[in-house]
Amino acid sequence: MQSKVAVIITSPDVEVVWTGLFYAIKGTRNGFMDDLRLVLWGPAERTIAESTEMQEMVKEYQGLGKSVFACKTCSDRYGVTEQMEKLGCVVDYVGSIVSQWMKDGFQLFNW
Repeated sequence: MQSKVAVIITSPDVEVVWTGLFYAIKGTRNGFMDDLRLVLWGPAERTIAESTEMQEMVKEYQGLGKSVFACKTCSDRYGVTEQMEKLGCVVDYVGSIVSQWMKDGFQLFNW
């Protein structure tokens, strides 16, 4: 059976966001899972929009050939949709996307 995890970062706390992004980067680079995906959701999106360091980490993850998903409802709420799009995130309504991933056997790793 394949190991599949979706890293879901929701916390506004910069240290928690950093740790979640760090795991996503290292986990992808080192093959911790067969399929590792990253979702930015809620106040974490605002934290990333306000932090150059966090934005660089998102770019590093993307540089590994991975997509970053960001919740459109939340990014609209926090006024950061344009920033998430400029960062190269897939800005969409992620509730249905994550629900499908769970049906497909993904475990959720929440930060």
